[in-house]
Amino acid sequence: MASVLLYARNVLLVALLLPTAIWAQEKDPGALLSQALRRGDLYNWSDAEPLFAEAERLYSQRGDARNALYARLGHIRSTMEQLSLQKHRQCSMTSSKETPF
Repeated sequence: MASVLLYARNVLLVALLLPTAIWAQEKDPGALLSQALRRGDLYNWSDAEPLFAEAERLYSQRGDARNALYARLGHIRSTMEQLSLQKHRQCSMTSSKETPF
């Protein structure tokens, strides 16, 4: 009986702490970028795309232009198969006017 109560307490503790840990990790652009790059390394670009986009947004909010550009390039790569080359060129021309390389 005591082992069942101990197990239930541990499950409850994990259930309460896990969402907090996940939420904190999602707000860290470095962790998002790292996770997106890992998925890209596995050629899972469609799953990496929203992570690159969110990392770019968070880096831009923080004023980190270098890492925002790095995330932007990852985002472009992750959508390469979804858009035509002409669309990518237009997007890169628009973004280069905002943030020159």
